[in-house]
Amino acid sequence: MRCESQVRTGARGSRVEGSSPAAFGSQVPRQRRGMVLILVLVVIAALSLAAMTFSEWMFTERQAAVVSGRQAEARALAESGVEAVRQFLSTDPQTAVDAGGWYDNPGVFCGVVVLDGDQARDRGRFTVISRATDLGEYSGTRYGVEDESAKLNLNTLMLIEKRSAGAARSLLMGLPGMTEDIADAILDWLDEDDEPREFGAEVESYSGLDPPYAPKNAPLAVIDELLMVRGVTPELLFGVDTNRNGYADDTESAPSMLEGVDPSSGPMDCGWSAYLTLHSLEANVQPDGQPKIDVNHDDLQALATSLEEAMEPEWAKYILAYRQQQQSNSQQQGNNQAGQQQSGPTAPSNGPGNPQGPNNSSLNRQDDNPSPQNTNQNEQNTARPSQAGSGELDLSQPGNTKLTSVLDLIDSKIQVKFQGQQQAVEVECPFKSETAGEYLPKLMDVLATDTSKTIAGRLNINEAPGALLAAIPGMPTEAVDAILSKRQAAADSGSNDLRHATWLLTEGIVNLEQMKQLLPLVTGGGSVYRAQVVGFFDRDGPAARIEAVFDATQRPARIVSWRELTALGRGYPLDVLGAETGSE
Repeated sequence: MRCESQVRTGARGSRVEGSSPAAFGSQVPRQRRGMVLILVLVVIAALSLAAMTFSEWMFTERQAAVVSGRQAEARALAESGVEAVRQFLSTDPQTAVDAGGWYDNPGVFCGVVVLDGDQARDRGRFTVISRATDLGEYSGTRYGVEDESAKLNLNTLMLIEKRSAGAARSLLMGLPGMTEDIADAILDWLDEDDEPREFGAEVESYSGLDPPYAPKNAPLAVIDELLMVRGVTPELLFGVDTNRNGYADDTESAPSMLEGVDPSSGPMDCGWSAYLTLHSLEANVQPDGQPKIDVNHDDLQALATSLEEAMEPEWAKYILAYRQQQQSNSQQQGNNQAGQQQSGPTAPSNGPGNPQGPNNSSLNRQDDNPSPQNTNQNEQNTARPSQAGSGELDLSQPGNTKLTSVLDLIDSKIQVKFQGQQQAVEVECPFKSETAGEYLPKLMDVLATDTSKTIAGRLNINEAPGALLAAIPGMPTEAVDAILSKRQAAADSGSNDLRHATWLLTEGIVNLEQMKQLLPLVTGGGSVYRAQVVGFFDRDGPAARIEAVFDATQRPARIVSWRELTALGRGYPLDVLGAETGSE
């Protein structure tokens, strides 16, 4: 008993030998484990990270959707501008003039609001912008479209070459930095034969390349094809203007860095592409859109009706008399052939200095040293000019003579038999050279010797740069400065007197014979236009840029070329585009 008691009353808290743990009940402490808490914390952290990542993804997707949406809106703004230009060019010419015209019209083409909003970032606009010219050189910008006829049409060079040998090369040599080697190589690329020109290049020049290829020997589809022509480099074709905004930015090389290019002959910021086109075309119609009167129409009765409705009776009668003038059989054959050739630079023309023209028919021509017998016979066969216009024409008779151009009427001398008369009489000409300014614009408005609906490739002397004007075959050297001065004065005054290229004659810049040589090559305006349209927001937004070419020879105008320039950036500062950021 004592021993057992001693065992039980041993030291407190100490384990008695021989006793079991169960004898002490709750006095033994339990082990505590923390793994569950750690796992919970890890799971919470992982879920938080996943939630944050998902949130970031959603925010990024939202931002991408916003950017994508605003980029789509910017493109829609640019497309709205393209359609606005097309609609403007589809209106009749007088309506367009009353609205400010297409050349430089900020009210119609600068900063036009399409999407409005209270904040600048919500306002979307478009601007139509083009290169400006100053004294015949590209300089600065304007708000409008470009006339493609102010450029040299490569695809009409072969036609020009057929009319006048060497004319095509002369036109190409007007480009800054052009050489005879490259000019002939371009012509060999365009012509149909495989015979190389003096400095040209045909298939043998390209067959050794890697990979080899052959000249196209056909019209170009895009200007970029010139890069395949021997000697044409990207720098020559496109200049230093890598973002295609029409001038050299501070971040671009100076045009003077182009090797072998004389900057005095014309700026090369945009290279030759600024001077070349494939699309120039003009509508051959009257100002009201009606077809011009074919002055060489075979039915003189119908021609008389058309002429009498369009002009003074005296003018109409003289034109009909011109068609029926008396001449020898050999001369008649020559004139008919000239009429079929239309108005080519080398075609025979009627007027002073051309012994083969219809003005010098056998009934009108005198020998240098006429004998008394010849003089008397001429006086017997021809009535005096004072008797002119005293009779009626027999319009059932065919027209013996066709005009090669409307200019043939000026200062012409004709003889015609009126009904009931035995002798041909000389008809007094109402179209005097000294008064050409009074009647010639009207004649050019309504008459034509070429009845095609459109005429391609003539150079617009009212817009073309000076380098191209100087290269026109037959253009007097001193005439270029006079042209640039006169058209600047007309632009400042808002005059429409230069609508036909014949103002060179009426202003005394060239004489009649020079004008006849120039007329197949020049015009006062075209009907195909190029526009660069920028869609943008007033602040904090993307931009879209489109370059389109419009054919306005028909109504509504149609788009013939479309090029995306968005990847090259906005191209212009917002203030130049007409943005209104304000203060918010």
